[in-house]
Amino acid sequence: MHRFFRAVCSPACANNPENRFLHSLFHLFSLWIILLTMFAGGCALPPEKPSSPTRPVNQSTNNEDQRSNELLVVLAFSGGGSRAAALSYGVLEKLRDTRITIDGRERRLLDEVDFISSVSGGSFTSAYFALFGERIFRDYRKKFLEQDVQGMLIRRILAPWNWPALWTANVNRSELAARLYDELLFEGKTYADLFRPGAPYTYISATNLTSGIPFGFDPHQFDLLCQDLSSFRVARAVAASAAVPLLLSPITLANNHDECKTQLEPWAQKALRDGDRTSRAYQLALAEKSYTDSINNRWIHLVDGSVTDNLGLRALLNLITRQGNAWNAMKSLGHGDVKKVLIIIVNAQTPVAGDLGRQQSPSLIFGLNAAVTTALNAFSFETMDTLDSLMRTWDENITLQRCWDLARQNKDQAGCFDIQHYIVDISFDEVADEKKKRALKQIPTTFSLPPEQIETLVSTARTLLQQSPQMQRFLQDMAR
Repeated sequence: MHRFFRAVCSPACANNPENRFLHSLFHLFSLWIILLTMFAGGCALPPEKPSSPTRPVNQSTNNEDQRSNELLVVLAFSGGGSRAAALSYGVLEKLRDTRITIDGRERRLLDEVDFISSVSGGSFTSAYFALFGERIFRDYRKKFLEQDVQGMLIRRILAPWNWPALWTANVNRSELAARLYDELLFEGKTYADLFRPGAPYTYISATNLTSGIPFGFDPHQFDLLCQDLSSFRVARAVAASAAVPLLLSPITLANNHDECKTQLEPWAQKALRDGDRTSRAYQLALAEKSYTDSINNRWIHLVDGSVTDNLGLRALLNLITRQGNAWNAMKSLGHGDVKKVLIIIVNAQTPVAGDLGRQQSPSLIFGLNAAVTTALNAFSFETMDTLDSLMRTWDENITLQRCWDLARQNKDQAGCFDIQHYIVDISFDEVADEKKKRALKQIPTTFSLPPEQIETLVSTARTLLQQSPQMQRFLQDMAR
C-alpha cells in the first residue's frame, strides 16, 4: 500500500528528510480522498443510446491474402499490471524476430498471429498492437511501459478540479482511467479501428460483477445488449478489463436488450433444453440468457477480467463451445485446412508474498490480496493442467470431421488426419536461474515499474519463448 501512495509524490518529496512529516500528512490525506471516492465515485454512466447491432469490419481472424490457413497462432495474455504488459510485449518482439517458411514463403511468425485473448494488464499490449501494429515496437515502451501510469491516475483522482465530476453520474475512477489511457495510448480509437484489415482478432475480457462470469468485448456479446461495438472506445474496454475491484470502480454498460430482443443462438437454446448443468455449453448459455432479462440486469458492471480468467484462455474455450465443436470453430476462423495450432500463453502470475507465514496477524489488505492471489493461481494451474488434454480431444474432432467432410464430398482425403498442437508456457516458473526467478516473482502488480525491471521482463519473455521446448519443436516441425 505504501508503494501505491508513494507514486503520488516525487522521489525528492519522498526521500528528503526535511519533508518526511509533510509526506506523512500527504499520505493520510491521500488515503482519506481515495477512500472517499471509493465509496462515492462508483456511479455509472447514464444509459447509452440504443442502437441496432452492427458488426465491426473484418471480423475474420484470417487475412487470406497473407496468413496461411494451415497454421493457427493464438496468444493469451494474462493479468498482472505492467508486469504482464511488459512480458506480453517481449513475446511480440520475439515473434517479430522469428521467421518461418510456410506455403513456400518466408514470413515473420508475428504476421501469422490470428487470435489474441487478453485480460487486465495484458489487454494494454494486445489492444495497442491490434490498433497500431508495427508502431508498438517504436513507442509502446516510452508511452506506457516506462511511464508511472499509476501515479498519473492517482494524481488525477486527487486533483480538486476532478472531485465534482467524481460525485456525478457521468464519471467514476475507471472512466477517469479510460480517459488517461486514451491520452497515453489509444487516441480515442474505437472497435471499428481495432478490427482493422490484417489485424489479429483481439478479444478483451472483463468480469461481470453481478453474475461473476466473464464478459467479452465482441460483437456477439454486444448484440445481446443491443449495443454498437464498432463505436465503443477501446480505452473503455481496457479500463474495464483492468478495473481492479475496490481500487477502481466498475465500467458500467446499459443493457438495451428490450430494444432489439436479440434471440439466443441455436446452440444456446439447445444447451438450455438439454439441461445438462455439468456441461460448459449449458453454463455459457445460462450466462448469455441472463442478458435477455434487461429488467433485473439493467446495468452491466464490469471489473478486472483476471477475477474469472487470469490466463485469458476462456475466450478460446467459449469460441469452440459456441460453434459446437473444434472443427466448426476452425471453419469459422477460416482454418479448415489447419495442420498446426500454436498457443502461446503469457502467464505473469506471481505467488503470495513469501513472508505471509511469518505474520501472526496479517493486515486486512494483505489478507485479501493473499486470498485472491491463491485462488487465481489455483484456477490458472487447473486451466493449464487440462488444456493439453482438451487440445488432444479437439485434434481428434477436427481430423475426424474433416476427413468425413472430404469423403462425403468425394474429395481427396490425403493429409486430413495431419494436425499437431503446441502449447508454449511463458511464465516465471520456466526461468532456470533460481535467483532471477525469485526476483521476477517479487515484481509487484502495479502500473509503475522502473525501466530496468521493464527491460528485465521484456528480455525474459524473449528468452523463455526462444528456449521453450514446445516452441523449439514447433520451429523444427515447420522447417521440415
